[in-house]
Amino acid sequence: MIQRVQNLYLTLSAAALAWFLLSGLPGASGSDWQMFLIYGLGISALGLMVVALVHFKDRTKQRTFVMLALVEMVVFAAVAYGSLYFSGNMSVRTEAGLDGMRLAGLIMPAVAYIGTRLALGGIKRDIKLLESADRLR
Repeated sequence: MIQRVQNLYLTLSAAALAWFLLSGLPGASGSDWQMFLIYGLGISALGLMVVALVHFKDRTKQRTFVMLALVEMVVFAAVAYGSLYFSGNMSVRTEAGLDGMRLAGLIMPAVAYIGTRLALGGIKRDIKLLESADRLR
């Protein structure tokens, strides 16, 4: 049972981040350098999550990669949301009403952060559990 929940959280977080990157919202951020920065930070955070998934047997390395991904996701979200806000493309209202797909796309970086944070908590619990089991041996 150890590591299954964390891998599920990391997989869902990676899917949420990929959804945001593929939704076309970063392209509405304004200039080319902002779009390049958003995609670069998003893809590297996604890569860190995948590397953390691969290192499921070494929990200390996995914890390090997840913490790096969390820091990068905070920077990513600040740049993405900031550029969307300042370019005037943060609105989810249309003439017909609320655009649900756009709203879902805008929420995805926050969902990815929360899922990665839950995975980090699970990894820390596993490390603590294994340390206590090693003390008993």
